[in-house]
Amino acid sequence: MTLTLSPDPLTGSFYQSRLPANLTVTAAVQGTVSGPVYAMVLDSAATFQTGQLNLFAQGNNTYQTSLITGANLSLGSHTGTLQILLCGDVKCQAEYGSSTLPYSVTILPMSLTSVSPDPLTAATYPANLAQGISKVPFNAVVQGTPISASQIYARIQDPGNTFQVGQSITLQPQGVAIYGASNFQGQLQPVAGLSVGKHSGVLQVQVCVDSACQSPYGTSTLPYSFTVLNIFVGSYDKPGSPDGSGGSVGLYGPRGIAFDSSGNLYVADTSNDVIGKITSTGTLSMLAGFPGDSAAVDGQGTSARFSGPFDVATDPAGNVYVSDTGNNTVRMITPGGTVSTLAGLAPLSGSSDGTGNAARFNQPYGLAVDASGNAYVTDSLNATIRMIAPGGIVTTLAGSPGNTGAKDGTGASAQFYYPKGVALDSSNNLYVVDGSSIRRVTPQGVVTTIAGGTAGYVDGPVSSALFNQPTGIALDSSGNIYVADSENYCVRKITPAGIVSTVVGPLVPIPFNADWPDFIAVAKDGSLLLSDIVGDVIVKVAQP
Repeated sequence: MTLTLSPDPLTGSFYQSRLPANLTVTAAVQGTVSGPVYAMVLDSAATFQTGQLNLFAQGNNTYQTSLITGANLSLGSHTGTLQILLCGDVKCQAEYGSSTLPYSVTILPMSLTSVSPDPLTAATYPANLAQGISKVPFNAVVQGTPISASQIYARIQDPGNTFQVGQSITLQPQGVAIYGASNFQGQLQPVAGLSVGKHSGVLQVQVCVDSACQSPYGTSTLPYSFTVLNIFVGSYDKPGSPDGSGGSVGLYGPRGIAFDSSGNLYVADTSNDVIGKITSTGTLSMLAGFPGDSAAVDGQGTSARFSGPFDVATDPAGNVYVSDTGNNTVRMITPGGTVSTLAGLAPLSGSSDGTGNAARFNQPYGLAVDASGNAYVTDSLNATIRMIAPGGIVTTLAGSPGNTGAKDGTGASAQFYYPKGVALDSSNNLYVVDGSSIRRVTPQGVVTTIAGGTAGYVDGPVSSALFNQPTGIALDSSGNIYVADSENYCVRKITPAGIVSTVVGPLVPIPFNADWPDFIAVAKDGSLLLSDIVGDVIVKVAQP
């Protein structure tokens, strides 16, 4: 009677934290066997447990068994030769036959294979930092985690002194471990009292199975860029009004923002139904409208009325244009504060082209104005891009009213989903936020999608980058595009070479049901101004 063992040689790799482990061996018997069959394993190298083996019949005189490794094998390679005996009794006193089987088993260490996101970017408000609630999540992929471990721990070192160190961080499992690789998530706590601005450095992360972290299993590094936001205007989560008539000077639901040539910033203070003006030093005043009095009235300064204005833009002469969304009109404010209706007739909605009050809009959203005084409007519920020439002459540049979609094309053949923010480059190309995409519209009305598509959060080349319902958009003097990626709670940058990166955020903690930031503007020095409709503030971030 002969015994053939397979696979030959027997090989396998196991994580030390998951020992003992087993390998399956098949035994093929040639010859006649009557009655029960038993097996015995011998291993002079003591890699596998020795003694009786359970055999499981597979048919045709073929059996399978599991060889079990030792529980305390050292790291590295273990080689040897097994001797397996086939017997007719439990104690193997009646041996039917035997065979040898060479083996090579490798024992791997538990290890930290990656920490992400890399780089780790986040932003917070000073108030949240002071309250200790600005915890920054990070992910760790660990190879070889013990099957019985419900959680593991991490310890960090931070030469930059941005995050708290010393205490072990509990890493919670995320999903099911597959082949020894497990995903975990932990939270980093910033140091209280960090100064406003960007804090950069590199964390050293150790992973352990004990909270004291006496025996680290792996170490990795994680670069970070953590921003404490500078509130330029307003008090976080404390509504006010530009003239202080509500009890305090501030903002209430600010959306669109735009600079003039002198460095003044104008804001569509949406929930106040007013337009505010902010000097370069941060002094806020009322330009037009009256807080809380929603209507459609042309006039001087505070005698004028607006209804939920969404965006503002300026021209070289210092005029301020307003998408008066609730009134379905586009308004203009002269440098002297006189408000007039440029196009549309409040509160009527529609999609008609025409001059002045003969034209119709349906929730005009974003605004941009070129050097010749042409205004461009994202007519959101009509899913079109409109142009208003000097004198109030309205035409449709791209899209077809009510024909929603994501189709590129020219003029009426192109489709938009729900266009929001809009910005102009030096060649008068428009960049439009539409759903989770960034679209470009040439002066001839040719529409192409330059980035995004489905909702997501992916940096990299524009061909693969993803956004999540962004709102505002702006360009700097070098042609970089900045996107307020509202439902990813961050600011993204698209370079002229077509590379997308995250330059501010994500914001932590995420306010309930909040979109942050809302609109964006770029100052002459390259710094970014961000409106926060939930926090009632405008944030200033140094040039990314």
